[in-house]
Amino acid sequence: GGLADADGGDDAAGGADGCDRDESDEQPDDEVLAHHIHRLDRAEAVLQQRTDRFIIILECVSNISNQFGIFRTAEALGVQQVWIVQAERYRVSKMPDGIDGISKKANQWLTVRQFESSAQAIAAARSEGREIWVTHLHADRSFALQAPLQVPPQLALIIGAEHDGASELMLEAADKAVYLPMTGFVESMNVGVATALVMQRLFDLCPEAKGDLGVVQKAVLRRHWYGQLARNPQQRRVFSQCADRLNAAAAVRSATADE
Repeated sequence: GGLADADGGDDAAGGADGCDRDESDEQPDDEVLAHHIHRLDRAEAVLQQRTDRFIIILECVSNISNQFGIFRTAEALGVQQVWIVQAERYRVSKMPDGIDGISKKANQWLTVRQFESSAQAIAAARSEGREIWVTHLHADRSFALQAPLQVPPQLALIIGAEHDGASELMLEAADKAVYLPMTGFVESMNVGVATALVMQRLFDLCPEAKGDLGVVQKAVLRRHWYGQLARNPQQRRVFSQCADRLNAAAAVRSATADE
């Protein structure tokens, strides 16, 4: 599982261990860490399952509920990066009431990048050495997302707009067009459902992608996530110190392994 529900608990709204604690009532640091170690352990378990081997690029997905639903699915499955392309001609729907219930605030645990154009997103993906795949049912020489298709070491997967699909620019830039095999009369799915199935197919094709983050990537996320899990200044300080110790130990192990 992901971290989308990890920030709850009995102290989420203040109280004995929440934001209402007076600084003069602070517990010793070791007691704070011991009381909340289960939350940090959860973060570590999630971190060890994250992938950066493939990222999802949402090109002009204009329904905000779809976007946030995809955030939730990506976080739950372990896909760390979701990029958003929002061209001016596509108007994003208004933020509906209850959007946090749809997303479980999953985006706070993800690396979300915003681009003003498809060309910018393509250039960014290429700069990271990523192969580009685009989901498209009717493109020439489309490949089914199933074996024996092999996932490249670095992949950017494009999900097109709700009604128009991927742009011509994305189709031209793509190294491969892929599709989900379907056997019914209907040849399309809701974009959120399709994206969830695509992400799971990628993990089915490449299970070794789970937990492939490097030491530096893990260190950055650990620092950020531990800060997100803190409920007051003392927790933030204690959790940050814990993250720094873990990051230092991981760096030493990595350096020793490289010798």
